[in-house]
Amino acid sequence: MTVSDLKLPFWLMNSEELEDFFLDTEGSDHNQKNILKKAITWNKKKYNKSPTGSYNEKVTYDSPVYFSIKEVLQAIKNYNVAKEEGGKIKYLTSTGVSVDIGEDINEHLFEELTPITGGRQVSSFNGKFTGFITRLENKISGDDRYNFVLNQGNDYNLPLQDIIKQIIGHEVSISGKDYSKTNVTLIDLSGIPYEIISMTVAILSRLVFNFAFHWKKANLNSDVETPFLIVYEEAHNYIPKTGEAKYKTVRNAVERIAKEGRKYGVSAMIVSQRPSEISETIFSQCNSFVVMRLTNPHDQQYIRKLLPDDIGSITDNLSSFDQRHALILGDAVSMPAIIEVDELDKNRLPKSNDVDFIQTWRKDWYEMTEFEDIVNNIMNK
Repeated sequence: MTVSDLKLPFWLMNSEELEDFFLDTEGSDHNQKNILKKAITWNKKKYNKSPTGSYNEKVTYDSPVYFSIKEVLQAIKNYNVAKEEGGKIKYLTSTGVSVDIGEDINEHLFEELTPITGGRQVSSFNGKFTGFITRLENKISGDDRYNFVLNQGNDYNLPLQDIIKQIIGHEVSISGKDYSKTNVTLIDLSGIPYEIISMTVAILSRLVFNFAFHWKKANLNSDVETPFLIVYEEAHNYIPKTGEAKYKTVRNAVERIAKEGRKYGVSAMIVSQRPSEISETIFSQCNSFVVMRLTNPHDQQYIRKLLPDDIGSITDNLSSFDQRHALILGDAVSMPAIIEVDELDKNRLPKSNDVDFIQTWRKDWYEMTEFEDIVNNIMNK
């Protein structure tokens, strides 16, 4: 599944991800944070009322329920032109009715409103969000790379059950795209902007964990099991041990799976060329390790710490391992051992071999003719 097939609506983000995604780098402005939180929370309550038709107090800023990003943008635009009367923000609706927007939910906030004119003071919000609005508009409809999250700002009210089905391999049709039944779901994130890869991995991890958690609760007396294995390829790119805020939500999601997942049938495989850069909390929960060639001294030292002192010397040759040779240790084997992985059938080999620089440079000049196609791919990525 590539990014063009993936459907992962923005309303699945938690509060931290919403602010990281929609606020600009100057998002420390508390007015921006407050108005975004208020508008999103109110819009979620508008679209997710209780069966009686009243506002559902269980719906919060963090609830993974639908809201309209276009209506949230309109609410911010309304505040940006607001005026006050008697301490209240006043507007005219499209039908000319005067309304005030207070701390309580008022669905007029999401309509295209105009401020009442004549002798009224400009509110403290007036003109504060002009730059914020421009950035939101550009992000919502100006970058096709975010289409799997934003759907170009169009309505994105997909059933949560369908979103989960596409991820865990159940047959489902979403927005005209058919997903077949499969035991293995491969999600290629290479087409996703780098700045939101961590957020995407966090959402996917939370969805699988929460589904497994609630499945277990609903089937306590059943013998049916639904185990999931999530493989995190190149994990050092999005779950490092660095304390940067942008990695916080994905680190929390994966660490929760590592610490609690096994009792709900969710396990994780962490794949990385730099094990020393991975969150130590995650690695401390791993039961088995398969270690291939490592040349970095920090990575080698990290592996040595995983072994008993009396057999630590087995790691001395990690830097000289041949291809397909690996050290395997942990619960998967009775004792640490160096093994050779079976070679794949030549017809099934992935095209992942390193380029042979010396031999290739010895050949005659290669006249490249694919410039136009390559440049078009770069520009349209």
